[in-house]
Amino acid sequence: ALAALPRNTALDAQNALANGGKLRLRNGSTTLVDIALKSPAFEPAGTLAVGRARLRGNDGTNPVSEANALEGTAVADGEVTSYQVLASGGAVLWTRTLPGGLTASDDIASGDVVRITSYTAEQP
Repeated sequence: ALAALPRNTALDAQNALANGGKLRLRNGSTTLVDIALKSPAFEPAGTLAVGRARLRGNDGTNPVSEANALEGTAVADGEVTSYQVLASGGAVLWTRTLPGGLTASDDIASGDVVRITSYTAEQP
C-alpha cells in the first residue's frame, strides 16, 4: 500500500475531476437516476482517514448524511447494480458495482426521489 501522502494526493486528484459532475445509479446499462455533485464534490482526502474522502452533501460543505443528502429523481425502474461518477462534461471517471463505497436501496421506481446519504471514495 502507498504511504499517506501519495494516497491522499492521488485521491484528491481523482476526486477533483468529479467537481460539478454526476453520480449515476444504474441497472446493467440502464440509467436509473443521475444525481448532481457539488463543486468540490468531495472533502479533502485524509479528513476522515488516510486514503478516504466523503462525498459532500447538499450544503456543499459537509459530508452527505441523512440531514444533508444529495437527491435526484429516477427516470427508470430497477434494482441498483452499479454506479458511475461522471465529470462535469459527462465523461465517465469510474464505475463500481455495489457496494463499492455506496449503499443504495434495492429497488427504484421511475419518479422516485433517490437520496444519497453516505458515500466514501477510497485510494488503497
